[in-house]
Formats: sequence, C-alpha cells, structure tokens
Amino acid sequence: MLDREVAAGFLLARTGAAGAAEEQAAGELAAELGGLPLALEQAAAYMESTGRGMRTRSASALVWPIGPSRRRSDQCGRAARRRWRVIS
Repeated sequence: MLDREVAAGFLLARTGAAGAAEEQAAGELAAELGGLPLALEQAAAYMESTGRGMRTRSASALVWPIGPSRRRSDQCGRAARRRWRVIS
C-alpha cells in the first residue's frame, strides 16, 4: 500500500492533472482506493481512456465502471460452483 501523498502524486502524474482542486480530489481518491497500486493504476487508466477527471465520479465507479452488482457476483458464484462439481 502507498501512503496517501505518494498515491495522490501517482494519480496526478499518471493523469497529467494539475491544480489545487485536482490535488485534493487525487488525495481523496487515493484514500478511497486504500493506496492499492493496482486500483490506482486502473483508476488512472480509466480516467485517461475516457477523458474523465478525478472529480467526476466516485472511486468505485472508476475501478468498476459497470458498478458492482449482486446479480453479477451471484452469477460468478454459480459458475465457480459448477466448475468445482465438474472437477470433484
């Protein structure tokens, strides 16, 4: 895990964002993502590919653009159970 300042610096450098508001948003986003390097990279890549800034969406929407859903996780669980039945 990266500390908040390092993680925010990474987001700013990776996205090319500048300014006091962006620095604050980067710090908040870094904290929300828990300083996890892969989550930070994924959020930065998403912002870069969509042209969205750090202040436009929540971290969960940046990391999981489709939004986590119970239905999807239930489907994954069923698929995993089917795989285990085949292997067993």
